Amino acid sequence: AKSSLEQYDWIKLLIFIVFLNLIRAFSMLVLLPLLRLGVYKMSFKEYVVLVYGGLRGSLGLALALIIIVEPIYSDEKLKAGKLILFYMAGTATFSLLVNGTTTSLLVDKIKMIPPNPYVDKVYNNLIKDVKMTTEKLQVKFKAEFPDALCNWELLAKATDTYPKLSSGR
Repeated sequence: AKSSLEQYDWIKLLIFIVFLNLIRAFSMLVLLPLLRLGVYKMSFKEYVVLVYGGLRGSLGLALALIIIVEPIYSDEKLKAGKLILFYMAGTATFSLLVNGTTTSLLVDKIKMIPPNPYVDKVYNNLIKDVKMTTEKLQVKFKAEFPDALCNWELLAKATDTYPKLSSGR
């Protein structure tokens, strides 16, 4: 079965995705004052994540599938239905693959969630415990196996290579 999609359909899909994002951003911007009036005061950073991470396409995809399986349409309407399904599936797939996998990068970039100060403490304490345990094991093995073919100085240097964490992430 030959595909009825043309190269221009792929270009139209990309244009469609750009316009959907712009329309979503504009409509959310218009509603932002109303969203700030409610009990939950939405910040601009939350607005950015909502616009970027909003998953679109599930309802449109369901409606496009209904159009495809409906038997009363002519061949011309079936071709239009397949194009609608292509655009809806393309939009949903793009949203999931691109927006869905990069939303955490956006949240980090705009510093929406402040760094947790306890992450550094827990990590650095863990590294300190690992160092102490390693040093104790080195002393024990050195005492039990004095003739072992081991470069004890190199091993001691290796235990000092654990990085310190100070970024909050």
